[in-house]
Amino acid sequence: MPWPVPVAAAPAHTPTSPAILTAGAAGTTSGFVYYNKTAAILEAALGVVAGTPAIVNGLAVSAGSGLTANIATGWAVLDGLVDVATALTYSCPVSTTAYLWLRQNGTITHTTSTTPPSGKAVYLGNVTTNASAITAVSLLGVVKFSGGMLWRETNEAGAPADSPPAALRMWTKTTGGLYLWTGAAWTKLD
Repeated sequence: MPWPVPVAAAPAHTPTSPAILTAGAAGTTSGFVYYNKTAAILEAALGVVAGTPAIVNGLAVSAGSGLTANIATGWAVLDGLVDVATALTYSCPVSTTAYLWLRQNGTITHTTSTTPPSGKAVYLGNVTTNASAITAVSLLGVVKFSGGMLWRETNEAGAPADSPPAALRMWTKTTGGLYLWTGAAWTKLD
C-alpha cells in the first residue's frame, strides 16, 4: 500500500492539534491527516522569507453585517507563527477604504493606505465602506507563503511597480501576466 494513506475524515483545526500523522483506517499505522499547525511551523522554519510577513493559511476577509469585517481562522508568519484559532471581527470606519492588518499579538488594525501600521503586521486585504455597510472587499496584494515562496495577486496591467528587498524571491500575478522577483528585477514568466 502506498504511503501516505489518506484518512477519510480529517479532524477540525484546533490550536492544540499536534500530530501530522495518526493511525489510519482499517488497522493501518500511518495516514496523512491534514496540513496542521505543526506542518505550518515546519514550512515557515524551512522557508525563511527574509522577514516578510505573509499568510500561511486562511485569514480570508469577508463582509459581515453592517460595517463589520469577518476574518477567518488561519496562520501568518510575522517573525514567528501567529495562530488565529478563532474567527475575528473588526468594526470598519465609515465611508472609506480600510486596509486591514493582523498584528503579531493577534489583533486586527487598519490603515487608510497600503502603508503598514507601526510594528509587525501582515496585510489581510481591504474593505470599502459607505455610511452603513461594507460595499467591497479586495484581497489583491495579500502576500501568501506556500511551497517555500511568497505569492500575491495585483491588478497592475504589467510588471509590479514595487521593488521588494534583494534577498527576497516572490511570485506576483498581475492582469498582464505572471512575474518572478529575482532580487533585482521582475521577470515575466508567461
